[in-house]
Amino acid sequence: MSALGGAFGRRVLVTLGVVLVFRWGQALPLPGVDVAALARSEAGRSDQLHGLAALFTGGGLGRMSVLALGVVPGQVAEVVLLVLISVSPRLAALEREGRAGLGRLAQLTRVLTVGVGALLGALLVVAAAGGHVGPGAGVLPDRSGLILLALVVCLAGGTALVMRLGELITAHGVGSGPAVLFLAQVLAILPGQFGSLRESFGGPAFAAVLTLVVAVGVVVAAATVTVHRAERRVPVQRAKRLIARIPAGGTPTYLPLPLARTGLGPVVWLSLALFVLPALATRIWPGTGWLHAVAAALMPSSPWYLTGCLVLVFCFTFGSSIAGLDVVAVTDCLARQGQFVPGIRPGPNTADYLAHLQLRTALAGAVFVGTVTLLPLALPAVLGTADRHPFNGIGLLLVAGLGGSVAARITGQAEALRVDGP
Repeated sequence: MSALGGAFGRRVLVTLGVVLVFRWGQALPLPGVDVAALARSEAGRSDQLHGLAALFTGGGLGRMSVLALGVVPGQVAEVVLLVLISVSPRLAALEREGRAGLGRLAQLTRVLTVGVGALLGALLVVAAAGGHVGPGAGVLPDRSGLILLALVVCLAGGTALVMRLGELITAHGVGSGPAVLFLAQVLAILPGQFGSLRESFGGPAFAAVLTLVVAVGVVVAAATVTVHRAERRVPVQRAKRLIARIPAGGTPTYLPLPLARTGLGPVVWLSLALFVLPALATRIWPGTGWLHAVAAALMPSSPWYLTGCLVLVFCFTFGSSIAGLDVVAVTDCLARQGQFVPGIRPGPNTADYLAHLQLRTALAGAVFVGTVTLLPLALPAVLGTADRHPFNGIGLLLVAGLGGSVAARITGQAEALRVDGP
């Protein structure tokens, strides 16, 4: 038992050390950035878009730090890869090839992560050079091409470093590395945002609001754990055979059909993109009237925003669950291994039966995830904080979903260490 505690303790220490390095990198400014000018520009800013940027980057974006992008490029790369797998039969085949195929997909994810980091870094540097970050061009006194290129390289390198830190936590720490780093940067920003919320409501009202927010957060966290573990188990048996006149086979097993294959991670990005993209477009093209109308209609907690999120989440969750299992390939694999579903004829009948179960499970999962997503997103409208920064449903969904995901992963690791030993 002491050896088990020592092994888990070492994993905790590794995780804490990596998190400290990560937060230090988010506080270290990029070379050539006027920190004083940037601090003056950040003082007093309280719009929702700025608050979400601080929440998703741990404040690193506002400081233009080496790790300013945080784990955002890695999360975006995973969502892009999920979409590519759903539309590319070749990538879907890699997912079914076992360890070798998953290794190639992991390598592709690394390349996509660095590429997304370089793209987002270039956009950030161009915005800073154009005076869209900070007071005019004061943030970057030197805007020569070589300096701007060096800044983009630094941001891309920071993305690669964050990716490696996440892999270290996954391999030698506790929980999933990207989720732990994401949760660490969110928790670093959250106290200040709740402080602003307290100033908006006052003492007694803030206590009631905080109680309701915590209750909704607990529900979302519990739902996240449920999504991670819930599955429809289809019973499968192997045909009995006689080996040296001794019956063999017939041992029952099951084929798992997950309730929601993607969990709540991509849901956060979908709800964020629905608000952020139109808001950013109005800043890039300020003279376009219809863009301003769309951005105004898609403010968080507005009816159009909630409806759009519900439709996007339902379609994405349902589509990814349907595309995640090739029932014909599974049926052929069962036939080659001499396995069958009890009470169902092998061949096309089994494929039809699995497709029917897959459709029902995917539909239930999409409804469940959509309901869970709508709960925190609609809470600011109920409380009357829809237009008050910094509290919004996206942040609550992010914190509760991440907390539940990390807790489920750590619990699973602790159980595995207890069974297998250090």
